[in-house]
Amino acid sequence: MARPAATSSRPDRGETDPEQLLTLPGAASGASGESEAALQGRVTERHRFPAAPAPVQIDALDAAITDIDKEVNRELDPFRQAVRQVADHSGISDLTAQVIVSEIGINMTRFPTAGHLISWAGLCPRNG
Repeated sequence: MARPAATSSRPDRGETDPEQLLTLPGAASGASGESEAALQGRVTERHRFPAAPAPVQIDALDAAITDIDKEVNRELDPFRQAVRQVADHSGISDLTAQVIVSEIGINMTRFPTAGHLISWAGLCPRNG
């Protein structure tokens, strides 16, 4: 695999010019001379070589996460209403609601009381 060209505008592709680095998304806003000084360095091929595969690996992981998210969304369809009801509670995000529904299910008849559910979830204090 060839090393990315040093003229790229991404730091993981070899950009070393502090002025260019400060224009990238996520760079410190209102950069001062101190920010530029902090970006000066002595990055050599010895430093870049081990990091060269990182962008490809990151892209592959991002693609895998996207595929997993699609599969989870497809499998979640029958439980979407339950997830919405759980997420309607203050402080519970959509992701947290998905986890709660996936762990507990939607059949609450196995829990005679709310206390039983809380105990099953390990959220009640222990005696003794």
